[in-house]
Amino acid sequence: MATATVSSKGQITIPAEIRNALGISEGAQIDFAVESGHIIAHKVIVMREADVWMMHADVVAEMERSVRDVEQGRISGPMTQNEFLGHLDTLD
Repeated sequence: MATATVSSKGQITIPAEIRNALGISEGAQIDFAVESGHIIAHKVIVMREADVWMMHADVVAEMERSVRDVEQGRISGPMTQNEFLGHLDTLD
């Protein structure tokens, strides 16, 4: 467990081992909450507005289903370029 000391301004330095583990660098944003008497801190992950669609529940559910299909052998991984071109030749 890492320990930090609160300054007179209420500031703390996040220990290096925690920053490294979470990929926190200068300028990163952190959200704080209190749960059952504990401080919970989360690194804020910023997403471009153009990429927000990827987090829609339907898209996430479809990606999870696809991962399960691959894991359970119902479908194979991606085709190589040559496999794809060979597949196109069968569509004539």
